[in-house]
Amino acid sequence: MKKILCVLFLFTATVSAQFVVNPTAIAVSGPAAGTSGTTSISVNWTFQANNTGTAVSAVYDVNGVTATVTCVKSGVGNPRTYTCPASAITLAWATASCGTGTGTDTVTFTASATTNAPAPASPAGGPTTITVNCGTALAINAMQVSALATENGYNVLWDEVQNASRYEVQVASQGGFKTVATIIETEVNVPLPIGGIYAIKINALDADKKVITSKVVLVEKEMPEGYSLGLIYPNPFQQSASFELNVVNNQVLKISIVNVLGQTLKTIFEGEMEAQSLRQFSMNTDGLISGMYFLFVKGETFSAIQPFSVLR
Repeated sequence: MKKILCVLFLFTATVSAQFVVNPTAIAVSGPAAGTSGTTSISVNWTFQANNTGTAVSAVYDVNGVTATVTCVKSGVGNPRTYTCPASAITLAWATASCGTGTGTDTVTFTASATTNAPAPASPAGGPTTITVNCGTALAINAMQVSALATENGYNVLWDEVQNASRYEVQVASQGGFKTVATIIETEVNVPLPIGGIYAIKINALDADKKVITSKVVLVEKEMPEGYSLGLIYPNPFQQSASFELNVVNNQVLKISIVNVLGQTLKTIFEGEMEAQSLRQFSMNTDGLISGMYFLFVKGETFSAIQPFSVLR
């Protein structure tokens, strides 16, 4: 009788203990340099520590942003292996962190972790350095912009930018730039409802929202009568409305609400207004009943009147 020899092979799987941060190197290229930014950081910690009868967790810290995850225990005896599921944490940096985007700016952050598992936990949870290379900013004022006067504003044209997915048209007057249109074409009519001096610029954005900014073009809508009074909006209105006013010369003026009999009911503004300082005024319906009224503007060199209606 033949004897059968059975050989039992026992394979033991070992878990690699490690603290993994991904990515640890971030390249911020193009116009994102010199601006704020964010990216998602994945962190995963597998460590060995003595067994405990309570749940074990890990607290990740990425540049001050924390996240707590529950760790999964495996193995027998001591030490046990604890695996803490990967966590995506948002790493953010401000404009000041990334400098001016000259191509030489580098900023570093850290990622680390702690655990409530019995000591010693091996390996330690960091710290691991994360490096953000701010890259080289794309050219500013690379786009040439032209503006041609139209009946109600300006027709603005600019150079096409390679890889641009859209363009933001921004206008400013006595304040910050505001986006008035987002288009894919390289030409747009920008209405300017009230006289004054305006600044216009174009932002070209690619799929990653990187920006190339054009030079700023100054345009002027004339005020042949020495002033420009914008339309009251909304009109009619129930509670409040607003309008814009600009004047060619410095002067003292008074803005009032009068009724159909010419009686002054409310004074909105009384004082000096500087030249070419486009201002927005607001008014409310306190003390007014439903009906028609007039906005009366009286300056040193002009007077203007505009009807409006109140709905109650």
